[in-house]
Amino acid sequence: MKFLRLSSLVAFIAISLITIWLLKAKSSQPTPFKGAGGWTLEQSVTKVVAGQEPMLVGKNIEYFHPDGRRRTVQISLKPDGTVGRQSVTTVTPGMGVFVENEKLKVRYFLEPIRPDYKIGGSVDVEMARKDEGYSRDETVLGYLCLAFRSEQLDGVVIESFDAVELGRFPIKKIITTNKHTEVTEPTAIRLGTPPEAALVRNDDWPIDFSVYEKRIAATEELARTNQQYARKASEMRLALEQAKRQLQ
Repeated sequence: MKFLRLSSLVAFIAISLITIWLLKAKSSQPTPFKGAGGWTLEQSVTKVVAGQEPMLVGKNIEYFHPDGRRRTVQISLKPDGTVGRQSVTTVTPGMGVFVENEKLKVRYFLEPIRPDYKIGGSVDVEMARKDEGYSRDETVLGYLCLAFRSEQLDGVVIESFDAVELGRFPIKKIITTNKHTEVTEPTAIRLGTPPEAALVRNDDWPIDFSVYEKRIAATEELARTNQQYARKASEMRLALEQAKRQLQ
């Protein structure tokens, strides 16, 4: 009788362990990437000052193509709601990241991008929750997001809400300073390949490399006192030379 009880107990423990293992294995399965076929993100930007009504200060729209191309349009709004400045950033694999200056008809080179660059991918949620700064889960516009919090040296607090099913892309951000809070959050997310017209680039505009050159100079200056920046500066300088040969 004791042997039967012991056998039953062993069997119960074994089944419990198997069940826990199966549940853990299931929970650690990577979450599929819903944006593989492309997607479009629309956001509002709201400024919040203590004692005042929240004010809509901007709108963003980002287009993501399956081949890695991306175009971001940031629109600032005046207090009366009319459109102020507009900034356009494009990402093209194998070429780079550019900011377009409509007034000067110039494209500023920000950094190089590998030919095989793609944004997104499946996400292991359990592993992601172990990353530094993780604070909580939150649902944003129907998407599970992992919230990460960081505090800068100047006291500015940044909260980023990374959508798991969109490859951990930060669809929402909250930036808090000692003067105000700025909330950038999605108003619409549409899955599917955006039209080519939404990804148009002004390839006929000349390219200005000064922004990236300043970044290299700053990195080289850091390398004077910290050798860990020396390799980075060398790599950036080489990338700049390659970009100039390719793009000019």
